[in-house]
Amino acid sequence: MLYPGRMPEADSAGLILDAAEELFARQGFDATSIRAVTREVGMNPAAVHYHFGSKAVLVRALLERRIRPLNRERALLLEHVLGDGKVVPRLEDILDAYLRPVLRHAGATTGALNAVLFGLPEDVRSELVDDLFGEVHRRFHAALRSVLPGLTAGEVEERFRYMIAVMLHVASGQIEIYPSDARPLPRRSEEGRIRALVDFLAHGMRAPGSRTGAGRDRSDGNGRPEGKPERKRGSR
Repeated sequence: MLYPGRMPEADSAGLILDAAEELFARQGFDATSIRAVTREVGMNPAAVHYHFGSKAVLVRALLERRIRPLNRERALLLEHVLGDGKVVPRLEDILDAYLRPVLRHAGATTGALNAVLFGLPEDVRSELVDDLFGEVHRRFHAALRSVLPGLTAGEVEERFRYMIAVMLHVASGQIEIYPSDARPLPRRSEEGRIRALVDFLAHGMRAPGSRTGAGRDRSDGNGRPEGKPERKRGSR
């Protein structure tokens, strides 16, 4: 039990969300009932209905309180990377702006939220994804297209989704699951790991696409249109 006794309404709603997140991480979304959540915080099940109305609304509130701050940070970082538009940004800085907010807060919570999201019915999940990720996804997709002119819009989208999948795998700690005889990963600081992942993904993003070699790729080989200077690394 996290918090016995009476408490302010705002605190009780937050504690319900904390308990739900912890239980989803520990035993999964489907196995976690409203009664289990309220028992964890010493409340009556009616408290969930009072604050959220249903388990579906509780899940939405849980996802929103984690994802919206990440996306606000992403938007601010991207705005800084893009600057006034006079200088083409580096691909690595765009990737960093998307990845860094998640990787800085990586851990069991990331895996739990991912499991919750994918445990929802497809129509509910689709609506949530559009609402929570739609705008930031469009902005980053446009930024990536601007520095990867050798790729079609579909190729950029495909690689963007591969990038997101890798990010979630790393952020949830699954990268640490490997055979006992596998060579251990290099010891890196948080910053070092972010840099390593950005560099890895940037190489994949720059791999030749359907336009490359067809006389339509106007990049200089580094994902920059010819004739435009590159923003120097670290100038975000």
